[in-house]
Amino acid sequence: PGQGVAMDRDYDYATARFAADRAAPETIGRSAGERAVARLDPRPAPSGQLPVIYDWRVAGGLLGHLAGAIGGPAVARGTSFLKDRLGEAVFAAGVTITDDPRRVRGLRSKGFDGEGVATGPRNIIEDGVLTTWLLDCRSARQLAMETTGHASRGTSSPPSPGPTNLTLAAGTETPEALIGAVEQGILVTELMGMGVNAVTGDYSRGAAGFWIEKGEITHPVSGVTVAGNLVDMFKRLTPADDLVIRHGIDAPTVAIDGMTVAGPFPPPPTIAPIRAAIIFSIRTVGEPIAIVSGGPTHIAMSIWRAAGIMPIRTVAAPFITGPPTCGIGGTPGMTMGHMCMSVRRAAGFMSVRPFLKFSRFALSSSVNRRPRDSRRPPRAIRSSRTG
Repeated sequence: PGQGVAMDRDYDYATARFAADRAAPETIGRSAGERAVARLDPRPAPSGQLPVIYDWRVAGGLLGHLAGAIGGPAVARGTSFLKDRLGEAVFAAGVTITDDPRRVRGLRSKGFDGEGVATGPRNIIEDGVLTTWLLDCRSARQLAMETTGHASRGTSSPPSPGPTNLTLAAGTETPEALIGAVEQGILVTELMGMGVNAVTGDYSRGAAGFWIEKGEITHPVSGVTVAGNLVDMFKRLTPADDLVIRHGIDAPTVAIDGMTVAGPFPPPPTIAPIRAAIIFSIRTVGEPIAIVSGGPTHIAMSIWRAAGIMPIRTVAAPFITGPPTCGIGGTPGMTMGHMCMSVRRAAGFMSVRPFLKFSRFALSSSVNRRPRDSRRPPRAIRSSRTG
């Protein structure tokens, strides 16, 4: 619903293993419509250190990051930010996270794992303390431990450990109480991107939701980035009491204090021409330089990241008038064709005209020519020998 920049969308869905557990289609449709309407006309959010409340629909993602960090292969390789935290307090006191493969009608319930090992419920986190890894036979041998019965297998890969019915136990406060305790903050109802570093625990994801002012939800927000470190986030996590089992990984609404919230950047200036001239100068001495004028700096960075052909120092020159221009100098040994095609692939959003400049003359060539017909037979190679 909505028009232009005020347009927004949302969703709802339900899954069940038994037909009797299915939600009514009318209920799901009405919920999706109400959620979408509530997000109309979003506003930008201010930046700062703010409390963030994760709606139950996205709070399960935090458990997914935990499951990845305590997986046996990551721990054995030393690529987990929790690799040295077994037996230590990872969450606040009173927090319990359970994995129960024997849950009745659970979406991931099973009597034995992918290696034939009997399964059973266990507390992954008990009173805030990390009690176990998720292990299959291979990772258990690597860590000199016993398998925990968490092997999962597919048809095209060997078994690897993973959770079954993973649940964060409900807390004692209602979601309304958590929201009411926030002076200024954000209620996150949608997350996007995969900005989680499993080695360091650094967390940064795009988000949308609602602004909270003096304990009340005031208006929708979008284009927000929420960031922190999972080690600190787990310690400050407070669950609400609205846990309902809906999926394989379930959590109630949770509140996390002191997260870094960044509002959207201002829109870049409008670039009228969509053509850029790429100038390669073999006369350039020293470190290659990329200059972008008439547009935002990220154009140059996009070219640099995708081309990967040489180190580039980017200089924004918004004071230069005319069409956007990008100049890259250096690396005289590289052929003009490879250089042009690399940049063209990187900056596929614009038409590129390359020029190779010499001291006394210039040679121009277009990279927008019609591709050679692959069915045409190759030219005969002629050779001559002079005596």
